[in-house]
Amino acid sequence: MPADLPLASAWTDADPEHSKTTLPQFWIEQDTRINSFILEDEVGPVFFFRMVRHKHGVEIEVHIQFAPEAVVSRQRTMDGLTIGFDWLAARLSSLGFKILYFHSRSQKLIYFCQKRLGFKWDGRRLEKEIVERTVPDGKTHGSSAQAHTH
Repeated sequence: MPADLPLASAWTDADPEHSKTTLPQFWIEQDTRINSFILEDEVGPVFFFRMVRHKHGVEIEVHIQFAPEAVVSRQRTMDGLTIGFDWLAARLSSLGFKILYFHSRSQKLIYFCQKRLGFKWDGRRLEKEIVERTVPDGKTHGSSAQAHTH
């Protein structure tokens, strides 16, 4: 959503890696293979995430733009990742996807995703097998976090 562009710009500009490689519009683009979201909790926006469906049809690549830690605490980010990936895996399972993955250079993020979220690191990407399951009401298991599209 264009209304989210100023926030995407501020967070991208503050990111040492993404500020050199990624335009802020990347976080709000939508098309037939790309869905962009912002995850929010009861306090407000936590992070942007973008899903890209690949041609082979069973894998989804995720890109994430985190807020600066001065804006969103590490705990809120970890909670958002936990709730967000659980929500996302349930949705993707119902659509027939088998693998969710993303790339990272952050050792802390890699460790967290392996230990807390069940991802496996193959040396170049974090990957999680999507097991078949459903979430009946679309809620995030008692949490107030939610994602909305742009």
